[in-house]
Amino acid sequence: MSEELTCPACDSSNVRTEKNKEKEKLAITGVELVYDKIIHVCRECDARGEFVSDVSEENHEKFIDALKTANTASLDFILKDLSNFTSSMAYLERALELPQRTLSRWKAQGISASGMALMKIVYTYPWILKVADEDFDKQFSKQEVVRQAAEILPSPDHVCISDH
Repeated sequence: MSEELTCPACDSSNVRTEKNKEKEKLAITGVELVYDKIIHVCRECDARGEFVSDVSEENHEKFIDALKTANTASLDFILKDLSNFTSSMAYLERALELPQRTLSRWKAQGISASGMALMKIVYTYPWILKVADEDFDKQFSKQEVVRQAAEILPSPDHVCISDH
C-alpha cells in the first residue's frame, strides 16, 4: 500500500509527479552519472521534493545503479590512462596486493566504493605504485615524495627573485 501523496508544506493533495534527468560529472574522470529522478511538486504552494518514502528509496536505488555504471566507465578510463605508467593490470594487482584478476572482475561486475577510491588514489598519484612495490617502506616512500615534488617544483634557475 502506497502512502497518500500530500504536500508536507501545506498539506494539499494537489500534487503532481515529475521525472527529472539528473546529471553529475564524477570527479577525476569526468564520466557522467545520469538517472531519472522522481520528484513531487505541489500545485498549491510550489513545494518540491520526494513526498513519500518509497519514492526516496526508488530514487536512491536509481542513483546507486547509475553510480555503479559510471564507476565502471571511470575504471576503464583510469586503467587506459595508467597503461602509460605501468606495463599491465597484473602489475597493478601485484603492487597493491590484490587477488589475481581483481581488476578484470571489477570491470565485468562493477567496482566497490572502496575499490574506486583506491583506483582514484593510484590515478592521482601513479608513483604510489612504486611505493607499494617497495612494500610501503617508510624511507622509500619519503624519498619518492621528494622525487615527485622535485619534478613539479620549478628549478632554482627559473625562480624569480623580487626586490621587495
